[in-house]
Amino acid sequence: MSSQNKGILYALATITFIACQRIIASFVIQSDVYIIEILWFQSLVCTALFFLVAKKMKFDWVMIKRHKMMLTFSSLIKVIATGLLFLSFKYLLIDIASVGEALGRVLTIVGGISILGERFYASQKYGLAASIIGLGLFYSQQMHLGELNHELITGLAILLISQICAASFSVSQKYLVKYIKPCNLNFFKFSATTIILAPFVDFSSFLSIDMNTWIFLMISSLLTFYIYNFFINTYKYIDASKASTIIILAPILIIIFSHLIHRFNGDIIKIHYLNHLEYVGIVLLIIGAYYSNKKTSKLSS
Repeated sequence: MSSQNKGILYALATITFIACQRIIASFVIQSDVYIIEILWFQSLVCTALFFLVAKKMKFDWVMIKRHKMMLTFSSLIKVIATGLLFLSFKYLLIDIASVGEALGRVLTIVGGISILGERFYASQKYGLAASIIGLGLFYSQQMHLGELNHELITGLAILLISQICAASFSVSQKYLVKYIKPCNLNFFKFSATTIILAPFVDFSSFLSIDMNTWIFLMISSLLTFYIYNFFINTYKYIDASKASTIIILAPILIIIFSHLIHRFNGDIIKIHYLNHLEYVGIVLLIIGAYYSNKKTSKLSS
């Protein structure tokens, strides 16, 4: 199998797991568990799993020390991005918030080109433009239909900041994976997050969690572990800009999954029924993602 096909498969696995993890995490967030506790527990589980699957892992301490500032920045910015994304779930419906994650993917494309100097082709230019227009069309409808109430504005503002942080994380990971093995990156990310958040965790809150929430929390943590592993391996085989054009489709899967769940049991999850212009916006996102990944004549390198 070619490197590009491997990268595409990893990207597809990533978006499937992202969709499942976001929906399950939204269930946990609606319970009495605080976001810091959720993030800490996920990181703890991921760290433990990482040791189990990488017992013979070798650390490249020279490269780790050389890039320790970037590693620290990447870990911190990911914690902030995920924490703010989860916080936005308290203000926005899961399918509405999920579309906003596409902004982070678009910003990653821009970052990969402008910061990392990745190649940019003519078709990618139009694909990126279509993605931005689709995103703008979708949220212009949200702001119109929501009549700019305080909850909507707060949720969208939190979501915007989270996606700027998410794009910063993605670009930093693409840079770091050139010098540090993915297994080393994952270890540092998981363990650093666990240590950083530990002083802020209210451990007594875990005693009041019911069994269903524990199950959702554990599944969400397992999915997080695989998302990060697939995410890093995606960037091993294809450019950050190309990976992001596939991962940008994750919100589409979240919408599909959440609507399917709602169809079977409307009490489990609340959804937003899309109008025609919102569907047009989503279609433009899909078209944009496809053409952003096509190679024709090169614009810059």
